[in-house]
Formats: sequence, C-alpha cells, structure tokens
Amino acid sequence: MNWQNSVRDLETEGIIGNVVPSKSVGSIEWSSATALIDLQSRMKKLEADVARLTEVMTAFVAKQGNTK
Repeated sequence: MNWQNSVRDLETEGIIGNVVPSKSVGSIEWSSATALIDLQSRMKKLEADVARLTEVMTAFVAKQGNTK
C-alpha cells in the first residue's frame, strides 16, 4: 500500500490552516490540530512497518517453499 495515496494531508487540503501557534488559534483548536498531525505521522509509520513486515514474510514463505 502506498501511504501517499492513503493518508490525507489535511493542511494541503485546507481542512486545517497553516498550523502555527498564534493568538488567533485557541488552545482547543491547536490541540486538535497537533493531534491530527501526530496521528497522520503515526499512520505513515505504521504503513511503512506493515509494508516491511509484508516483505519479510514474503521472503520467509518463499524460503520455506524452497527448502521442502
């Protein structure tokens, strides 16, 4: 799975504005924005981990098939 196609960039889409702490952004909005960004980052890492795990398992299964 390609994470670029599955993870939305909320800032690029204009759902959240330029995320910079300022007086115009309340603490609740700032907290929500940072939580969304953190979740997006974690999702990207998880997808990379799953992709790597899939590669390792595929190689393992192929190796098991060659030894029988």
